[in-house]
Amino acid sequence: ILGGSFNPPHVGHALLAHAMLASENLDQLWIIPVFEHPFGKASAQFMDRVAMCRLAFAHLGDAVKVVEIERDLPKPSYTVQTLSAFHAVRPGIEPTLIIGSDIVPELPRWRDPERLPRLSRIVVVPRQGAAPIEPPEDLDIKIYRGFRLPKVSSTAIKKALKSGKSVDGWLDLRVLRYIRDHGLYG
Repeated sequence: ILGGSFNPPHVGHALLAHAMLASENLDQLWIIPVFEHPFGKASAQFMDRVAMCRLAFAHLGDAVKVVEIERDLPKPSYTVQTLSAFHAVRPGIEPTLIIGSDIVPELPRWRDPERLPRLSRIVVVPRQGAAPIEPPEDLDIKIYRGFRLPKVSSTAIKKALKSGKSVDGWLDLRVLRYIRDHGLYG
């Protein structure tokens, strides 16, 4: 499971998906856009982000599925309730939750973080230029050593788009076309 705001999804997300499919024992990678962020982060409309995710991960074929499960869950969206919902619909699954190292400091603020390791294996992927991570001692987390997320962020992309600066190399060209066609982030 690779969840996030995906506001917008960028090449860092796609590279992460590719690296996880290539090097972790995953049957399929589920991309789960957050419906309503629990920390109140403003986002493009949910269905726009779903559509952009489908475009951003399309090159990975059937190995990746964009899942809209959070649309039907109570709001705001909490990872622990999303994982619980997956276990209810697909008993016996053994999910792996993939998160970037920039999320680790936020984990104690998440809803019921102590339940996460019981619901899912957790893999943390370091980000280029980020300080070394120290996961909370009470959470069983695997630090991924084979790949570091590139220094690209949705926040920087939105800022560049708003100011008319180039985002070359940061977005799949189909995602960029979608953003322009739908007047997002401008």
